[in-house]
Amino acid sequence: MEKALNRRVFLKTSFLGVGTLIASLSPLKIFAHQQTNSTTNLPAIDTAQLYREARAHFYKKEYDLAESKYLQLIEALPPNLEYYDGYAKVLGAKQRMVEIAELYRLALNKYTDNPFFMHRLAVSLKKISRANNKAEKEFITTHGIPNLLSYSAELLLAAIAIKPVKGFMLELKDIPAVLASKNEQRLGNGLVPIELSRHLASAIEVQTDSVKQRWNETRKSRKPLLNTNTDADIKKLSDKKRRELPGYKDREQREYAMKKARKIRWEQALEKGIAENKPTAVDKYGLLILSENIADTQTIGRMRKFYRQNEHPERLISLNRFLFSRNDSASNALSLASSLIKYSKQKKVVEEAKQLLELVRPILDTMPPVCVGDFYTSLAEIDSINGKQADARKTLLAGIGKFDGKGGVAYTLIVRYVATYTGAGRIAAAEIMKALCQKEHKRNNDAVWEFVDKHVEQLKVKPIHNKEKEKYLIALSKFQKAISAAEFNTTMQEILEIKT
Repeated sequence: MEKALNRRVFLKTSFLGVGTLIASLSPLKIFAHQQTNSTTNLPAIDTAQLYREARAHFYKKEYDLAESKYLQLIEALPPNLEYYDGYAKVLGAKQRMVEIAELYRLALNKYTDNPFFMHRLAVSLKKISRANNKAEKEFITTHGIPNLLSYSAELLLAAIAIKPVKGFMLELKDIPAVLASKNEQRLGNGLVPIELSRHLASAIEVQTDSVKQRWNETRKSRKPLLNTNTDADIKKLSDKKRRELPGYKDREQREYAMKKARKIRWEQALEKGIAENKPTAVDKYGLLILSENIADTQTIGRMRKFYRQNEHPERLISLNRFLFSRNDSASNALSLASSLIKYSKQKKVVEEAKQLLELVRPILDTMPPVCVGDFYTSLAEIDSINGKQADARKTLLAGIGKFDGKGGVAYTLIVRYVATYTGAGRIAAAEIMKALCQKEHKRNNDAVWEFVDKHVEQLKVKPIHNKEKEKYLIALSKFQKAISAAEFNTTMQEILEIKT
């Protein structure tokens, strides 16, 4: 059975006595040597000024100067935790993880009942165990500690016994989760898993019971827990006092971080608005996201989908108009024109849509196929609204020709072409749809048959999957419903068989 570690025994076997720190560290070794061997009175220094200088050097990434000043501060006022934490940040920036642990170990060796030094040492050892195998082996070899996580837990339990701070408890609650993750990695590498003693595991459970819910909310998942009041949270984020940054690059990074933080909160509010079917919230937070990045296609797509599914055409038009006003690109012009034609039949609006489509025409050949299809569909819809069905078919035929009748966009245009027929013409339209579904093939003199034949030939070479077959049959059934009840029922039976 694993022998329980005694914190005081461990601390008594200090590296200060055997010179481990002096042998392995550079600036810190001098400090450690001075602490154990020097009894001379130090000259008075302005610690507040020196601390400001040390911080300034750190934020300017002048780490050697910052390190020197922090060592002076620790030498002048050894019990000051703030100085140790500042120096630890410098060591962390220089990727000297073992030295951070040694720093707090040195402090705890001198102030053995300080719960904050216990906490800092525990956290530094936990970080080493979690993410730095090389540093972990070095520390274990040097100090003979077989299980850093067990020792971290003991330190935290001792700290909580002196000062029951919730932050200490949350760190302690982390240890079983870190251990589970580490053991998963060890098992994958063919190593024996590490275990906590039953007594230690039980003590962790008891001491962390009061923070269990908080830990589940803030630490169990990688997703951040955000304030439910998004506007108040954003205001708090904006109003927070921050130090002046010296460099342009640092200011740029801060601004990027602020934008990212705002976007995370706005996206959460947008997602909530969509889930709760609150169009006002979707408008507000979606447009706030787009105000900082007008090209955020994910947000645009989510808003458009929500407006379509929940039948808010006026909001969809407003969104597309906002996008076009901010960026008058051809794709935004096309989206606005399509929504105007589809959801507003007023003659004035149709005229506006026609002007927007003329802006798209010069670069139509450079646009994606789906946009080309949308262009011809919208243009044909204008002709249909004006009662010019023959002109609509002519426009759609030109669009179908762009794809030589092949592919999904061509199919959509053919279906739209067929839909322009009314009355007796719907019988001929149904025959075209039957041919597309690879049923009867009764050709007539309609110009679209040239492309229908090519589309069918493509389907024979490259068959479509069941989901696409279902889509084709549903389109056919819509034409059959008004023509032949028997044929409609047969098609619906086929759709049912595909679904099952």
